Amino acid sequence: MKHLLVLPLLASVTCLAAWDAEASAATEKPLPRPLHAAQAKAKSKAPPTKGRAEAHPVKGKIALTDKETKLAKLKDEEALAAKKHPKPSFWLATAPHVPLALVDGEAIHNVGERGKTCGPEARWAAPMSHWKAVDAWGQVTGVFRIAGSDLYDVTQCHEVFFEGQKGEGPGVLFVSEDSGWTAGKSAMWKPALAEKKRFERFVTGVEQSFIDKKPQGIAGPLGRRTLFFDVPAASGRPQHWALSGGPILVVAYLGEHGHWKASTVRPPLGLAKSYKPVSVLDMNGDGVPELVYHSDDGPSYADAVLSLNPSTLAWDDAAASPGGATL
Repeated sequence: MKHLLVLPLLASVTCLAAWDAEASAATEKPLPRPLHAAQAKAKSKAPPTKGRAEAHPVKGKIALTDKETKLAKLKDEEALAAKKHPKPSFWLATAPHVPLALVDGEAIHNVGERGKTCGPEARWAAPMSHWKAVDAWGQVTGVFRIAGSDLYDVTQCHEVFFEGQKGEGPGVLFVSEDSGWTAGKSAMWKPALAEKKRFERFVTGVEQSFIDKKPQGIAGPLGRRTLFFDVPAASGRPQHWALSGGPILVVAYLGEHGHWKASTVRPPLGLAKSYKPVSVLDMNGDGVPELVYHSDDGPSYADAVLSLNPSTLAWDDAAASPGGATL
């Protein structure tokens, strides 16, 4: 009799356990089935998919394929080469607007020779071509479009004029919009009042030493015909400089104890306004500014570029425009 009672009880317990297992399976996510040892080994050795980026196993970044890495490296090398060797730059003078200089790398070249050649018209005087106006400190102030040009037989140059401008147009430099040149930091330096006064006395003395006869006209205040500028500091090289126009051209630097020293002087041309500073700017990207000035002796006039000679601290002729003439 006792055996008959035990059997129904065991059956009920078995049914209850089965019901609990089914309910748990319905509510919980099943665990992944373990891989067979051979399958796991094969999966670990499977090669990565080609042509696709993969997640970095540690940092979570996207790892580049070998091909993408090579392309990125090539672009970096091309960008560095372009920075070291930019495209040539084509510069127009202030008055008249004729070729001033061709800058290729760090070399600054003349474009033509007065009365003989003035560079190809298609390059320097192409109608509808765009040119950036550059101010006294090498900053771009606008973009102008050439409306046309006139060939002047004395210089054999096409003197260009811009749309919306009368006569010679703005008295600033121009660089072709397709040039490799880019504007750098301004080289402007603001001297103290005492330094300015010493410079005035210094230039007055230099002018008296060079000028024998009184020049024609009035030069005007020295402050309006002088550009004070900085040259990057280097061993044995002065930092503070001045470019001054008038009856003569003077380039000077501020020496020890606040005394000004002459570096380069251009002789008198007979006019009180024979020389005019145009711009102090880095034309060739070497970090040292070039000096551009305008000269006028009455019958003829032109622009010229000076570059610093690091061994002598003199400013040497680098290029000059064929200029213009009143003849």
